[in-house]
Amino acid sequence: MSDVSEYRKHLHQIEDAIPHIEQQLCLLRARTQDHPANVLQSALTDERIALLSESYRLLQIRRLQILDKIESTAKPFSMY
Repeated sequence: MSDVSEYRKHLHQIEDAIPHIEQQLCLLRARTQDHPANVLQSALTDERIALLSESYRLLQIRRLQILDKIESTAKPFSMY
């Protein structure tokens, strides 16, 4: 049963991080649209957007994996 609580703890951490990444992506995208920067700044911003997007994607995948583990761990208990 402690496995489920650990999974839930990790799930909450991920779910707390996802909105923060979404907000950062929105801010970066808005900044690039509102204030076209020089080539170097633009390239760095594009790189940050790419890294944040990849982090977001990986967190979503990890979230689904943890939900699956919670479900599969909890199933044996719910059968009784």
